[in-house]
Amino acid sequence: MGQHLTYAKIGNTEYGIPVVSVGRENGAIVPGTKRVLSVYPHPTRHFAMIAYVLVRAVGAQIEIYDLLGRRVGGALIKSRRIGIGSLHINVSRSSAGQYFLVLVTENGKYSEHALTVV
Repeated sequence: MGQHLTYAKIGNTEYGIPVVSVGRENGAIVPGTKRVLSVYPHPTRHFAMIAYVLVRAVGAQIEIYDLLGRRVGGALIKSRRIGIGSLHINVSRSSAGQYFLVLVTENGKYSEHALTVV
């Protein structure tokens, strides 16, 4: 039974996935929020892995916005599983700069997370 580091923040750098609140849905224990948890590596040049949480089995996607609020990309989350999931996105054709990731479900838009492309 090994111990695993699930989350650490050292200075301004975050490692792993932060612990989230939990609740119950249909008898199952699920995270209590819909949100983008982390982006790795950050900053990135080619690909990024996005960790997210879904509290309901609904259609969802990650939308990418530039600093002017223009939607410049996105990716459909194919899995409708409740809980923590991950999605790989290709940002190699994106211009260097700051972007924001937004988790969007059938019920609305949820948390934002910064993404830096170098």
